[in-house]
Amino acid sequence: MASQVGSVLGPGDFVNKGSDSYKASLLLDTKFHQNDQKVSLVVMHDGQSTVGSPSFRASVAATVSRIRADSALKVSYLDNPIASNNRQLISRDGSSVAILVSSALKEADIEGQIPHLRDVVRTPGFSTYVTGTAAQNADNTKASKDDLNKGDSITVPILVVILLLVFGSLVAASIPLLLAASSIVLSLALVYIFGRYLDTSVYVTNMVTVLGLGIGIDYSL
Repeated sequence: MASQVGSVLGPGDFVNKGSDSYKASLLLDTKFHQNDQKVSLVVMHDGQSTVGSPSFRASVAATVSRIRADSALKVSYLDNPIASNNRQLISRDGSSVAILVSSALKEADIEGQIPHLRDVVRTPGFSTYVTGTAAQNADNTKASKDDLNKGDSITVPILVVILLLVFGSLVAASIPLLLAASSIVLSLALVYIFGRYLDTSVYVTNMVTVLGLGIGIDYSL
């Protein structure tokens, strides 16, 4: 269960669920089926041609077709601004377009599909970007995970060196690490159980690691 804890964790909650804006977004979702968490913008830019070029139009149309045909994305609505003549989604100089993509996936699953969507829309000769609430949350979550993992990779070796200096032997120094490891594994297993029923942030794994190491070393000393 500890090894599967990542499957039940989500991004940190940056939303005040008691705010008027959050209540308004709920109404938009339930009454008008408009949820910004489920909408992504695919931006395509070509520095050499514009929307008036047949090759530009063909590339955008091909990208739209790939998005619509991908069953993993579960597209519920898609707006090709060239086909719909939606000038709000076309840059003034005509070199960029924004394709509006709405998904029928659950909010928790959409963020996981952002990397896949970026692969799908990659087009030769174009700079492509995926943005929107889900994409921003996915990027923030990845950046946070990478930073926290980097911190752990630096902290743990330093702890090992300090323990070796304090206890003077490898066997004695390994005892607090074994205690810490066992408590971390057990705690992550419990997090997995609770995470299946409660919203749980990705940061909990790093908190468990820090607390597990701290308690294991403290009691050993």
